[in-house]
Amino acid sequence: MITLNPNLFMRCALLILGWLFANLFFAGLALASNPESCGNWQPDTLPTTPQEWHAEHQRLQPLFTACLSSADFLAYFGAIELRTGRVSSALDTLERALLLNPQHGAAQMDYAQVLYFSGDPFAAQSLNQHLLNNPNLPPVIRQQIKANQKVLSKRLNTFTHQLSLNAGYDSNLNTSPSLSYLTIIWEGEERLLELAQPRSGAVLSLGASSQYTQRSANSSHSLQLGLNSRLSENSEDNQHQLSARYQHQNQLFGGGQLKHNLALIGLDHGGKHIFSTLEAQQEWQPAKTKIKFDNNDNCQFAPHHTLGYQDFPGRSHLNAIEYRLTPALNCTFNTTELRFSGGAMLNYALNNDRAGGHRVGTEFTVHWQQPLFRGRLQAQARYTQWQDAEGYSPYMRNNARRSVERQQFSVAYLLPLSSNLLLSAQAAMQHQDSNLEVFEYRSRQIELGINWQF
Repeated sequence: MITLNPNLFMRCALLILGWLFANLFFAGLALASNPESCGNWQPDTLPTTPQEWHAEHQRLQPLFTACLSSADFLAYFGAIELRTGRVSSALDTLERALLLNPQHGAAQMDYAQVLYFSGDPFAAQSLNQHLLNNPNLPPVIRQQIKANQKVLSKRLNTFTHQLSLNAGYDSNLNTSPSLSYLTIIWEGEERLLELAQPRSGAVLSLGASSQYTQRSANSSHSLQLGLNSRLSENSEDNQHQLSARYQHQNQLFGGGQLKHNLALIGLDHGGKHIFSTLEAQQEWQPAKTKIKFDNNDNCQFAPHHTLGYQDFPGRSHLNAIEYRLTPALNCTFNTTELRFSGGAMLNYALNNDRAGGHRVGTEFTVHWQQPLFRGRLQAQARYTQWQDAEGYSPYMRNNARRSVERQQFSVAYLLPLSSNLLLSAQAAMQHQDSNLEVFEYRSRQIELGINWQF
């Protein structure tokens, strides 16, 4: 009589079951890895119309699971998804194809297109350039990639132009004080000096600007040229401003941004060139300074400073160098945008003959913006205060140091009429007060205009 050992019997049974499972597993794996298991999925002719691409998607959708190990199938199916608007699915499918065959040229080309439509044009441009550097790339694919690169280049390197026409009213075209006469001390006696009176009237403002912008993954460059003219009934009050601005923006490691601005501005008033300035500005937006309240509300700290050279043709004694340090806080509360900025200013006289000498001051600005109906309502309030370091003139208030306070407020409503046409209505007021009455003035402006961008 033969006696079986139960432990030995269990071990043999487990060994046999394990052998059977292993054979079934590897047989299934071999079947799945065999492209023949996909069946005959190759098309007789490539689709050319949207309807044909959709029909091809319906034909191959049932084979997707069985063909997960076929790079050629996945590359073709990803191309179908891309051309039928299934961008998110195409991204996943083409990534699967490239995992199986990283050198699959067609999959790489379509993957670059998917990256672009997914909002990452810089990665798409980089991948296309990598493909073009491959000397073994088929001519048909190379030609298609070059065409894709041209489209990307037009999207990332752009020319924009803007024309504006505004009509309105200005209560103080010549920025004159409200005083009719100024009392001065001359040779120990008080004398009255007649002053020019404020001139008011209708104004017509014309503006034209062109900007070229070049973008890359981590930086952008832009150059803008602009001309703004204000015309009135009296040619002595006509004003023209010509400007050239360059901006370079860098994306910093960790998500911050650093902006560099260089601006050259010239001002002509009454047919005379009265002022020029060259300004260099730098603004830093560190990524770690963002304060989030919820998904839609946050504030970000953005310090910036400006160094400028001011030139007054024919009046070189007024020339100066000005430095401003103005940190800002940019906040978004749902659809409302707020910007708070404030800082200090030093205006350094380059000539000892300038009345009042150097100047120091402060400035505070609040900018508010809110969507309203189909447009956008925005307002800005600014307070500026500065004081001379020395007495301004022995003929006024015993050579007192000049102190100036200026309040500015503006409100505007911007209404888009189309994708490139904007209707604007704005009003502004400005008050300047001083311990020397000759520097006090008031002004009001109102304008209605249209802006065309193309």
